[in-house]
Amino acid sequence: MAEVSAQSPPFSFLRCRLASKAGDVALHAWLIDEANRRGDHGAFNREVSTGVPTDGITDEEVLVALLMPQAEADARTWKLVVRMLQSGRLDPLRLASLARRERGDVMLAWLLARVPRTEWGPALEAVTQALRPPGHLGPVTVVWDASRLVRRPLTKGTSWRRTPS
Repeated sequence: MAEVSAQSPPFSFLRCRLASKAGDVALHAWLIDEANRRGDHGAFNREVSTGVPTDGITDEEVLVALLMPQAEADARTWKLVVRMLQSGRLDPLRLASLARRERGDVMLAWLLARVPRTEWGPALEAVTQALRPPGHLGPVTVVWDASRLVRRPLTKGTSWRRTPS
């Protein structure tokens, strides 16, 4: 995210705390699983996540961690974030404050600007009103890998859900 939004990634105690909860799982994958455990099913990892949400972590912290400058710039993550925003479970003032503190406000403001008005509801309106547009909001450069968009026929050898031999 830092690369696409032209920011330098700051040190984050939130990110360190979440990484310790994730254990030996990559933080980005763990955050996606955590959002799925909370019912936000906008992106998935290779393994299906089950179980209950981790105690002591709020929905706002999961969302902001997905948009921090240290996070992976991944379009499927942005879809997940929009679903989380549309759910109506987030506290807009807490989200805006946490996003400013962790410098996730740049990507959050950029992402909100891309959501069509027809997809907005009271939840997105509330977040937009609570979020002060960052003064350093510049252009976000997204480079798409076209090779990932090409559909190839699914075979047993290329399926990531194949059973181990």
